[in-house]
Amino acid sequence: MPVLIGAAFAWSALSSRPVSLDDRVRRLESEIRCPVCQGLSIADSPALTAQQMRAVVIDQLAAGASDDAVRAYFVERYGRWILLVPAASGPGAALWLAPALFVVAGAGLVGFRARARRRTADVGLRSSPDGQFGRLGSALIAVAILGAIAAPIAVAVGPRLAGQQISGTVGGVQANPSIELLEAARRANPNDSATLVALGDAYLAANRGDAAIDAYEQALRADPNNVPALLQVGVILLSAGRPADAGPLFDRVLAQNPDQPDALVYRGLARFQLEGRLTEAAREDVVRFLAVAPSDPRRAMVEQLLAGAAPSPSP
Repeated sequence: MPVLIGAAFAWSALSSRPVSLDDRVRRLESEIRCPVCQGLSIADSPALTAQQMRAVVIDQLAAGASDDAVRAYFVERYGRWILLVPAASGPGAALWLAPALFVVAGAGLVGFRARARRRTADVGLRSSPDGQFGRLGSALIAVAILGAIAAPIAVAVGPRLAGQQISGTVGGVQANPSIELLEAARRANPNDSATLVALGDAYLAANRGDAAIDAYEQALRADPNNVPALLQVGVILLSAGRPADAGPLFDRVLAQNPDQPDALVYRGLARFQLEGRLTEAAREDVVRFLAVAPSDPRRAMVEQLLAGAAPSPSP
């Protein structure tokens, strides 16, 4: 008993200890499935989609969202399949409870059959598994076993709401899709921002900058706060020597998350290009970038900027 009491106190102390933002981010990233990788969480996936989803997790938690609210955000868009660790309440509870319930039901049927055999033996009746009750009991046990397997699967891959993405795909297109497949997905669902961003990325990789901007702008019409689309359009404009047009896009990202590292460094560069010197506003951006992303590979470029030398204008 003293051991149990001590363990209870230890567990209480551990569970009441405050959880840091970094801990919450890591836990959620390990619980959310990458929609384009087989069986990987977004914490482990190298896919661009996983990177974008990790940014959403960080942005929402930094903005004050609860862990459950972040999970609900992804479930609304992808379906319950997106959670590697299902909820222990609501429909997800079936993933935890159904196997046990069906196994208990099956065990009860086995016990009932055994008692029935003993009763019939006591009164001198012949009981055989091949009899009517034996066949019925076997069928019920088989149903219980099948239910233990099928119920969690049905919950996990059940019907999705309108507008949700298909599991294992982006906008219904498999991982690493071609431009043609993405264009077909856009025609099928022209307001799916994830597909539009993926299409813009594909255009950009094919050096089709104008088409990429069109895809990103269409994504922004569907979702004006889409961070990847805002960043990509801003980077394209910045690389094209249009810092005045790029800056407001980075402003919109930072309005959602003041510590978004890409927006900080690119807005600092935009301000530097626009003024031709390191203004106080540009300095604040890049210093903040160094604080929130100390291991970022762009650190050398930013330090060069702070030292007074003009860095390369290409992000």
